[in-house]
Amino acid sequence: MQQEEAQQQQAAQQESARHEAAVPPEDIAAPVVLADGRRGFALRITVPFGADRSSLGPGVTGRLREIGETLKGYPENRVLIQGHTALAGTMAGRVRIAQERAQATADFLVAGGYVRRDQIELQA
Repeated sequence: MQQEEAQQQQAAQQESARHEAAVPPEDIAAPVVLADGRRGFALRITVPFGADRSSLGPGVTGRLREIGETLKGYPENRVLIQGHTALAGTMAGRVRIAQERAQATADFLVAGGYVRRDQIELQA
């Protein structure tokens, strides 16, 4: 029982430290070191879209706001947003949807004041 309480306390302390440092939880972040030695993190999140849709649903905006708040702490960093889609349809259709999804995500982050347009790079 004491060991379980100690583990819970350690996990709470780690989460608190991550929050203070504006670093997202480990389930979506991976530490990275760039060629020039700068350190950062890569966010790996899934933004669910409806089939063949590129508009953000109400269920994802809360998660994007959380990510946006974290990104505010890094105004000099670049943000790469990759769009993806299922393997259905034509290649051209998949690329178009992927681009639109990346753009919709970028537009949300810019409109919310979380990042500047010049910080964002889109990739389908």
